[in-house]
Amino acid sequence: MNSFDAGIISLFNALARRSLTFDTLVFLLGSNFILKGGVIAALIWWTWFREGQREKDREYLLFGISAGFLALLAARVLATVLPFRERPLRNPLLHFQLPYGVTETTLLGWSSFPSDHAVLYFALATTLVFVSRCVGIFALVPCS
Repeated sequence: MNSFDAGIISLFNALARRSLTFDTLVFLLGSNFILKGGVIAALIWWTWFREGQREKDREYLLFGISAGFLALLAARVLATVLPFRERPLRNPLLHFQLPYGVTETTLLGWSSFPSDHAVLYFALATTLVFVSRCVGIFALVPCS
């Protein structure tokens, strides 16, 4: 892990275990499937049913959704084939402090790279750029 990654992890980890309420809120937000995929699903839904949409837009959406799931499959294969990269919460050099609600067995055995959520989200957000530039850029902003 490079010093940039370690610095960011240490910065955010300094907030852990300071407040049970804060840790629980962050844990719930991170595990909420509506927040993880609901926004991008709503944007895809809107672009599909918006007034004045073209048949070509729907073709892009169908292709993009299919490509997103193929990319997700490729990410799972890469996570299996590439060298295992331990998650930061198990790196003893970081002195990672587990937030409330997180156990030592969380994501045990899952490589930290590549991220399934990131692969699928970027694929779908990029698809939206081809359908509607404004909506696509809006979808990509949280990825930055």
